[in-house]
Amino acid sequence: MKVSIATCSYNRPEMLRMAIESLRAQTDPGWEHLIYDDGSTNTKVGDVLAWAAEDPRVRVWRGQNNRDRPAVVWNFLLDQACGRYLATLDDDNEKLPTFVEAMSKELDNDPDLGLVTCGFLVREEGQPDWEHHHNLRTTPEVVADVSTCEGGALLYRREAFEKVGHFSEVIRTNEDWEWVRRAVKVLKFKNLPECHTVYRQHDSNRQLRAEALGHSVDVAFIRGMR
Repeated sequence: MKVSIATCSYNRPEMLRMAIESLRAQTDPGWEHLIYDDGSTNTKVGDVLAWAAEDPRVRVWRGQNNRDRPAVVWNFLLDQACGRYLATLDDDNEKLPTFVEAMSKELDNDPDLGLVTCGFLVREEGQPDWEHHHNLRTTPEVVADVSTCEGGALLYRREAFEKVGHFSEVIRTNEDWEWVRRAVKVLKFKNLPECHTVYRQHDSNRQLRAEALGHSVDVAFIRGMR
C-alpha cells in the first residue's frame, strides 16, 4: 500500500461522504482510508460508514464518546496504517483527484525527502472558491509563523512521522501546526505550489470554535516550543 489517509469523523454524514468520494476519484488508486467515528449521534453516519466499507481499501472504527481531540484519533489511526506514506483528511474537507499521485511522486523520486506540502483551495459557504498556497518555504519562516499550515495539505514518509513523533495530545487545536514546527527542524521538505486538496469553511468548522477549545492557550504553548 502506498498512501494511508486518516479521517476523524463526528456527526457530519454529508460532508464525510464527500470526503470519501474525493478519495475514490483519485487518479492513483494506491491508497487506504482509515476512518474513526468519534461517537456520532446522527444515524446517517452509520449508513455512510457502511457504504464506505464496501471498498476493501477502507477500514472503519467506531468510538463511544466525542473527545474533540483529533490528535488522539490521528495517532491511533496512523499507528494502524499500512502505507509507506501518511496523510490526514478532516471529514469536512476533500482531496483533489491528483493528491495521491502528485504528492507521492515527490517522495518516490527523492528518498531523502520526508515531507511534501502543497497548495489548497478554501471553499467558504456562499462564496466562490479561492486559492491559498501552502507555503512552507524555509524553517525560520515556519518557526516565526510566517508560513501557513493546513494539515490536509501534507504527505509524509512513515519513517519521518516516526522520527518526528506523534501529534501532540496536550493541545486541542493547531495540532498540525505544532507537528510541522517540529518536523521542519529535522526533515527535508518540499512545497508544491499546485493545489491538491480542499479546505472548507462553514458553520460547524473547528476553526470557528477555536477559542472555546482553548486556542489561545494552545498557541502560547506552541510558540513557547524550542
